[in-house]
Amino acid sequence: MKLSFLSVASAILSGLVCSAVAAPAPTSRRVENFNLHWTFTKGPAVGAEAAAFDDSAWTPVRLPHDWAISGPYDPQGDPHTGKLPWRGEGWYRKLFALPASDSGKRVYLDFDGVMANPTVYVNGQKAGGWDYGYMSFRVDATAFVKPGATNILAVHADTREHNSRWYPGAGIYRKVELVVCDPLHISQWGTFVTTPDVSPDRATIRVETTLENHTPTAAEAVVETILLDPKGKEVGRNRTNVTVPAAGSCANTATLSTSKPQLWDITTPRLYTAITRVLLPSTPQTTLLDQTTTPFGIRTFEFTANDGFHLNGRRVQLNGVCLHSDLGPLGMAFNTRAMERELQIMQEMGVNAVRTSHNPPAPELLDLCDRMGIVVWDEAFDKWDGTATLPKGVSIPEHGKKQYTNFVKRDRNHPCVVVWSVGNEIWDLEGLKYPDAPGLLKTMVGFVKALDTTRPVGLAQCVPDSAKSQISAALDVAGWNYGRRYAISRERWPNLPIIYSESASAFSTRGYFDDFQMPKAKDDYPVTARISSYDHNSAWYSDPADVEFALTRLSHDTR
Repeated sequence: MKLSFLSVASAILSGLVCSAVAAPAPTSRRVENFNLHWTFTKGPAVGAEAAAFDDSAWTPVRLPHDWAISGPYDPQGDPHTGKLPWRGEGWYRKLFALPASDSGKRVYLDFDGVMANPTVYVNGQKAGGWDYGYMSFRVDATAFVKPGATNILAVHADTREHNSRWYPGAGIYRKVELVVCDPLHISQWGTFVTTPDVSPDRATIRVETTLENHTPTAAEAVVETILLDPKGKEVGRNRTNVTVPAAGSCANTATLSTSKPQLWDITTPRLYTAITRVLLPSTPQTTLLDQTTTPFGIRTFEFTANDGFHLNGRRVQLNGVCLHSDLGPLGMAFNTRAMERELQIMQEMGVNAVRTSHNPPAPELLDLCDRMGIVVWDEAFDKWDGTATLPKGVSIPEHGKKQYTNFVKRDRNHPCVVVWSVGNEIWDLEGLKYPDAPGLLKTMVGFVKALDTTRPVGLAQCVPDSAKSQISAALDVAGWNYGRRYAISRERWPNLPIIYSESASAFSTRGYFDDFQMPKAKDDYPVTARISSYDHNSAWYSDPADVEFALTRLSHDTR
């Protein structure tokens, strides 16, 4: 799908970013790649969670892994999801050893994404799980592991209750990491970097760090924050004494500044680094309990109703794409180089913006956009029901809050992210079928804003008449899909910036140029199984790219 960003939010917002960078240090934190030496079987496997279960006949696999992409295709299957066997259940198992020295440490398993409804077992006991296949989550395995012994990890993935309008893949399709750290440590996604004041001469950097204390007594610590410029030169340092309550947590804020800031931009995607260290106050030079590294960017941006998107004080025309999570014939198993190549090709075509349609992406996608200078509309859901894997008996707000919490905390330090989207084409909301639909949307937007106020929050809409209701009152930006459906929004909410985030949806057969006959209508498809690669055909609800580009220019010229 091709995407055009038109105008867009009102307040100037300043920016941030996060992604893990390995940095050697004498700290108790250890992060291990957990992608190798798994076994897999598709279908039910009674007792597979048990430590003594015999999986010798299972298939050896490495992660990320998508069990459905290899087929077989079902000619009568759902064309929207690739006619591939993604619906079902599967089991993964892995042996791993922990040294005896890990006794007393916290042990976590971090999953970037499992499709779908994963349940995680450690040594035969249920240790945790998740209920949305696109979201990253952590399992606290501390109470279930055996330091000094061999342990068994089993993961059950079940896609039978997940609904999808495109190919979602199946299984542990993103990376897994083992994290071992001191009982006093930095929380997962516990560093939040913002730049509240930015000028050509100076930038203020605010680094908020959340610590966890898993001991029965209060703990004294020193939080040290070190700021590195894009070339790795130290440009700031701060130390603060903190007291973390017993079996509790606390947040510490460090404020630093740097002169002549090097801005993150689509042309010069410069990244600073915040190193956060937790030390014992008695010997701060030698006893380092924990350390994390957070890349971030210094930039300002503004979405306006009448002049589009401004980055670092200048207007930038956003030319974007709606990008689904799968990698085409490679499937859902995430591959960083494949994603990088895809982005490079699109950048050569002029793309400078990506919408993560319609779910949280792999964290590596945002890392790449940070480094390559691509701005991102970061989206949480396609609808709020089956495609969000809404569990039975769980309310939409309850499920939403849980997912938005991980979503925003995970992604809020990426400078590439310039919009949070709470959902896509939520027909029951737009059609006012939910009780108090405006209030429900305000609640969902509020979950996001409770965690980050530095970016606008939007919703991708597709029902034109919904612009006549009050649901737009909760939004900072209005997202619209297809057919100039934004026209009513522009009339009714003239001060609300609009992002035309999903426009052309053309159909073609790749590399087929032999059919030069123009179709009588956009959805007049040829009787053969091939459609001209000149993009003459489109879906009934959209237009071919050239038509959309012309309409976009018309809207721009007459705004």
